Amino acid sequence: LTSRRLPPALLAKLEELCACICQKEYTLASKIYTDIVIGTKKWQSDLPVIVNFSMARQDTEVHWTPDSGSHPLDDAGLRSHVVVIRRLISVAQALAPNGEPSKNCG
Repeated sequence: LTSRRLPPALLAKLEELCACICQKEYTLASKIYTDIVIGTKKWQSDLPVIVNFSMARQDTEVHWTPDSGSHPLDDAGLRSHVVVIRRLISVAQALAPNGEPSKNCG
């Protein structure tokens, strides 16, 4: 992110996501967001993460396992910014919902 360069595949997905938001296709935008964040993994067990739940803190920690290779979001330096993308979809839908309920999220 600091070098202002993104992998072409990630940039294409972000472009498609923004186009969906502009067209009020929030369900498709959410699907693209999910694809960006977790990729095409089908099962939770396929995701190279470790999840720890602490009863004392009532908190959950999710860690990317280092031996699984890096995630494209980590390579691009976007992992910490990904929540902004989800918020963008939510705010856009709240301000300008699609008249067709099936094209809105949640």
